[in-house]
Amino acid sequence: MRLSGEHYQADEDYAIYVFHDRYDIPAKGLDHIRQGESERMYEYILCVICPLSGEYEPGEPECGFLFPAFVDGGAAMNYVDIYQEDEEYPHEELLELLGVERKKLWQKHTSQEKK
Repeated sequence: MRLSGEHYQADEDYAIYVFHDRYDIPAKGLDHIRQGESERMYEYILCVICPLSGEYEPGEPECGFLFPAFVDGGAAMNYVDIYQEDEEYPHEELLELLGVERKKLWQKHTSQEKK
């Protein structure tokens, strides 16, 4: 499945931005002070979907994802961080594209609130 105008539900024109980058994870000692050069890199893909506020100017993101998720100071290759501006009415088409069920997201979200 691909994310396109056929699948994404929007009331206005939108843009999809996809970024690939690397983050130099700083090495820190027990005192949390940076210890020179890092030895690890976090390579990721960031995707956001934004309505257009002008002809080509993006507005605030409605949804997106970060892959792999950044957990405990590094990449969690089996996880994706998902952003939904409106959690009550998420863009189901993004969740479907990523293979995530809304029920699982909601259960995780509510279980974290109870802690």
